[in-house]
Amino acid sequence: MIAAGVPAMAAGSAANTRAQNAEVTLLIAGWPYPPLPAETPEGGYDAYQQALSMWLEQNPNVRMESVEVGIWDSAALLTAIAGGTAPAYFSTGVIGNWNVAGLQAAYLQGLVANLSEQFDAFAIDDKLSEIAKSGRANYAIGDDEYGVINEIAPGNGIYYRRDLLAEAGLEEPTVDWTWDDVREYARALTTDARKGLAMQSYGLGSWELGAEGLGGDRLFSRIPDPSSSWNWRWDYTTQLADYEAVINRHRAMAFEDGSILSDVTSSDGSIAPQFLNQEVAMMTNPSQFYTRASDPWPYMLAQQLGKPMEEIVGFMSHPRGVNGHLSPESRVVIPPTGMNPDLRTEEKNAAVSLYNFMELEEGFDLRRRLAYEESGDLKRAFEIYPFPRAKDTIDGVDGTAADAWGADFLAVLDYMAGVISRYPELGLFVPPEETVGPTGAAWDDVASTFSFEPGTVDIATLLQQAQDIRNQQAAGFTSSVSDEDFIAGATAYYQAHDAYWAEVAPDFYENTFRPWYESVIMPALGM
Repeated sequence: MIAAGVPAMAAGSAANTRAQNAEVTLLIAGWPYPPLPAETPEGGYDAYQQALSMWLEQNPNVRMESVEVGIWDSAALLTAIAGGTAPAYFSTGVIGNWNVAGLQAAYLQGLVANLSEQFDAFAIDDKLSEIAKSGRANYAIGDDEYGVINEIAPGNGIYYRRDLLAEAGLEEPTVDWTWDDVREYARALTTDARKGLAMQSYGLGSWELGAEGLGGDRLFSRIPDPSSSWNWRWDYTTQLADYEAVINRHRAMAFEDGSILSDVTSSDGSIAPQFLNQEVAMMTNPSQFYTRASDPWPYMLAQQLGKPMEEIVGFMSHPRGVNGHLSPESRVVIPPTGMNPDLRTEEKNAAVSLYNFMELEEGFDLRRRLAYEESGDLKRAFEIYPFPRAKDTIDGVDGTAADAWGADFLAVLDYMAGVISRYPELGLFVPPEETVGPTGAAWDDVASTFSFEPGTVDIATLLQQAQDIRNQQAAGFTSSVSDEDFIAGATAYYQAHDAYWAEVAPDFYENTFRPWYESVIMPALGM
């Protein structure tokens, strides 16, 4: 195991000796590793502070300094990066729009430090879990790494009240459930005092249409077009009947059944209190919140009701589409922690050393063991599970994540990681663009109209408008990827889809994917 200190980049070299002995200052904007307080707090250091103190003792040439930078404000963070005043660490999702294309564009633009040398020196890749590495496109381009992993989201899904389902005579959902099933569940669970389901404002556009491979940049909606300047075109109209079926079902839930609690401001953070306060019986939210042992997440509801969590709250991956397509929203999501591109080598060494200690090695075990000893609650040791590191036990703690959170939940995670997260990711096949291209605003606008506009909406006209706007916008962009490289990458990407669907959803493959692949994709790519 590599020691917590900075490892040798080239054994015995004078340059490396200077890197280890040089005085290093890490500027921290409060996250993810805040400096120690100026004075020891009353009662002594908490678990995190004890671990940090240990690392600082092992690295006496490093000091940490607090700086004021709005790292969760994209404009403020970009200004700091451009001005050379960015902190050592920041979330790359803030400047990468929380998607692979945006993240990779930020990397190509030099907005984030290349950490490949440090990944090799600390053997980071060897220490990451397979779940973490399944999201590699989020933090890497080819062999180059641009971020470290503090936390992973094994995917989005639906939380439900197990006790309320039992009262209503409903079977608990399985991985094969569909959005038609969700409508029935939500309708059965709705009462005068409670809605069946809470959803984010983008639930229809992301969760429901996404489950069919429709809308936004989904499988059937973004078509390769190497003859154009941007290499892609958008198609929201060819499968009109499928769009209408999904949109009309959602609108029936909202305006006829009255079973959905959602508005234009609904978000992860606003939905969770509604679930906690028993205003809804189900909600859509990321899976890692199941293992967050603090307000307002589901564990607090079980504590509030004075019952074991496994009796109160269940979780299932997002439903399949009615055509058999799996929801890509239940794939692993990696929000990488990037580093200031202006960091010198010795500063990157120190920053990755601290990460390695705190998240992958001794510091992690110490923090989790102390939290467990203080609370006596195994869930505190395994909070925010699964871990980014491959080692899934904690030194000094008897028990496993299954003991803490239940074998049923871990089985869902295994399905999401082992099946849904193999859904091919474009960023692993097609070379990234230096700019992100046309925005998805036109799609977001029509999806919001479908979700919240009462009365009659002209679905066909609105879809045509969104399609036209996106294609007009695309005509104003020029791809930085050559036609040859694009066609090669896109061909490999769709071949990966062909193999994936043949394995995991044979009926969908034969009835839906393969005919579309042969009639639309193969001609577009000259296959």
